[in-house]
Order: sequence, then structure tokens, then C-alpha cells
Amino acid sequence: MLLIPGPKAEAASGKPLSARLRKELSSSKLDSATVSLVVYDLDANKEVFAHNAGSLLSIASTLKLLSAAAIVDEFGAGHRFTTEWRAQGFRPLKGEIDKLYVLGSADPSYSRDELRTAVSELKKLGVKRISETRLVNLSFDTDPANPQWTHEDAQYYYGPTLSSLCIDENTVEVVVRIEGGVATMRPPDVVELFGLTSEVTRNGGETDFEFSWNQGAKGGVFTGSFGARRLEKGQKICIPDPLALFGLYLEREFERAGIDCASIVEGDRSGVEGDSLLTQRSAPLEDLLERMLVNSSNFYAETLLHAAAARSADEHGEYDQLDPLFRMLKRWGIKEGDVVLHDGSGLARTNLMSARQLVRVLRGIDDDATLKAAIKPNLGTPPDRLWHLPKSLNGDLLVKTGTMSQCRAMAGYINEPGLKGRRLAFVLILNNFPGKVRGVLSVETGVVNALAGK
Repeated sequence: MLLIPGPKAEAASGKPLSARLRKELSSSKLDSATVSLVVYDLDANKEVFAHNAGSLLSIASTLKLLSAAAIVDEFGAGHRFTTEWRAQGFRPLKGEIDKLYVLGSADPSYSRDELRTAVSELKKLGVKRISETRLVNLSFDTDPANPQWTHEDAQYYYGPTLSSLCIDENTVEVVVRIEGGVATMRPPDVVELFGLTSEVTRNGGETDFEFSWNQGAKGGVFTGSFGARRLEKGQKICIPDPLALFGLYLEREFERAGIDCASIVEGDRSGVEGDSLLTQRSAPLEDLLERMLVNSSNFYAETLLHAAAARSADEHGEYDQLDPLFRMLKRWGIKEGDVVLHDGSGLARTNLMSARQLVRVLRGIDDDATLKAAIKPNLGTPPDRLWHLPKSLNGDLLVKTGTMSQCRAMAGYINEPGLKGRRLAFVLILNNFPGKVRGVLSVETGVVNALAGK
């Protein structure tokens, strides 16, 4: 169905908006592609353009808009995630602790710098010896990677492994040095801990390599093809056991601070005891959303959505990661059975929504003062990650984009100076187009120019 706006909806060129949009969607670059576009006038509260509006299509990272709304709705924009250090059997005069607990509540921004600060504070408290440190995955339990993600995605940093006790987004940068056809990997302690190996072969001008790890049931294989320069600069990869990585870094910091710790182990949430020594807090949630939306961090999206879902866990600690998403959709009149969702980041190719449903999400965000204030400032605007769009639209165009193989989506808001300043919400989804994503960006630019009346 194609809804044609009235004669007043004309761009600066004098052509009706619908005619300009239809022209962009008829581009030969979209031959064989499935295309959907919906434009909604937020002030008039009506749909002004619709093409293939109801088809369920792969939406990539634009799903993060729904996830952000669900996360803010659950926690509030000012929520700060904590990492708490508790001690059982602390004897300050001797500087001894029987058991030290590190409790994570899903702070996705926690880094080695924060870890170093925490150990420094323990040193100031006079801690010298710790019999045992327990790392507790306090907020949620989950498989290392979503089963709906492809093997190719799950091996790289953008296919994150999850835990509520995080460190450097649960990734590590591995550098491969090749000398005489032999590969040497570093950092050596990470390589040793996770049993990382690499095999190097030559394939024309490229150097093919394979990373593999040996970590019990969490083992897997990294594969890829990069030139020698890329290998030497480093390849960021996900670590299959985040708590093991946290423990490795904590052991380093204990050694640096001169604190003797006999053992570092994973702890049971049910056995946490002792007094709080230190609580570290993240930035407010509304600030964390910048990394999730502007930088499109899958790790932030998945970690925060799991944390939101875990707040409704049953007495056994079980929950469904997708429940917060479906609660938001229900509020906005979209039934669970009318969409197909598998994660909160959009990484699964089988996350399917229609352009009209995504526009409803945009409308819901715009109608809610809290969601609007937290989410809209964290959307992209030219030239930030939108180099192909007119810089003159900076501030007038706020969008979330998503890109995967044979999928490109854009969802957001635009102020329409060429059409008497209307505020529009729009969603453009392109699936199964020929060639690479770069080839269809001109279509995206054309649609945005038409909406802006340029």
C-alpha cells in the first residue's frame, strides 16, 4: 500500500514528497532488493508515506532503539551500575582478609582503569593478604554467546560474551607477529590462559590466520583473513570466559600493589557475605547510551538488556532476556507474535520487524518525556557516523543506523525546514540488495534529502 500525501506536502523543488521518495526507491541499485519506507508526521499524528510498510524485515542495529527504551524504562535514566567489593573476616590491624567478594551488577563500562583504582583503595585500607577472592556474576547468568548469532559474528568483538562482572567489554586485543612463517601471539598470559593458538598460511597477498581457544565447553575457533599489517596492529576478539579474564587482570593488579592473594575463583551468588569495603559506580545510564547507540555497541545493548530482564527473575534466578522488549511493544500496541526477536543488539539476522512497527517505537520514544530525553540526544547526526549525509542537517537529523550483510536500516527523526518545519519520524529498511552496503548509501542520502526538502 502506498499512501500519497496531500498537495501541501511538497519539497523545496516543488515536487510532492511522495513523488521524490518513489523516485529514490526505484533506483536500479535496489534491483532485487526488498525495500520498506514509512514516514510519520509527529505533529499531525498521521502517516504521510508508506511503501511495503508491513513486511517483516531484518532490521540490524536499529533494534537498539527498542532495547534502549526498555532499559531506560526499567532502570531510569539516572541509574548507575555498581561493582562492589565486600570482605569477610577483615582484620585491619593485620591487613588480612579471609574472603574478598567482587560483585558485578552489569556495568558495561567497567575497565582495567577502574580495577586498578579499586585495588589501590584496598591498599590504602591496609590490605596485605587475602586468602581467597571470589568473583561473583551477581545480576544474571547467560550462555557466552547468543545461539542465533552466526559463528562469524560470535568470534569477533562485536559478538560479545556476557557477564554481569565485566572488564574492557570482555574483549582483548591479540597481536600476531609473523617471522619466518611462524606466528607468535601476545599478550602471553592471555594466550596461555585461554589456550589461544594461531595458524598462518599465505593466500595470494593476504595472510590467513586462525585463532582457537581451549576453554572447556566454552571453546571455539576464530577465523579470519587479514593482511600482515592488520595482524601486527592487533585483532580485538571476545574472550569466552569473562570472569577468567577479570581474574587474570585482578591478579596482575594485586601483584602490582604488593597484595598477596592465595587464590581467585568464581563464587556462588548465594554465599556472598561480609562487609562492604568499596562500591564503584558507573556513569548515569543516559550517558552509557551514547556507546550503545552512537557507537552501536552490541556489548552494551546485550549486557544492559540482560540486566533489565534479570530484575524480574523468578525465585530460581531464571528470566527471559526478551521480556523487557515485549513489555514495551505491548505498551505500544504491538503483539509479541507479530515480530521475531532473538536479542537486544540486532546482531541476529533473524530479528524481524516492519518499518511501521519501528515507526511506532520512534513515536513511543517521542511521546515519553523520560525516554525522549535519554535516547534522542544519543542518536547519530551528520557527520557523526553519517558521512554520506548532508552536514547541513546536523541537529535536524537524529538517526540510528544498522548494517549487516545484505541489510541496511535507518530509523530516526528529521526536522523538515523545506516543508514548513514538520517533525517527522521515518524508517527505511533495505534487505537483499545486490553488492555491498556502500552501493545503496546514495539511496539513503536521496531519501533523507527528500524528507528535508532539499
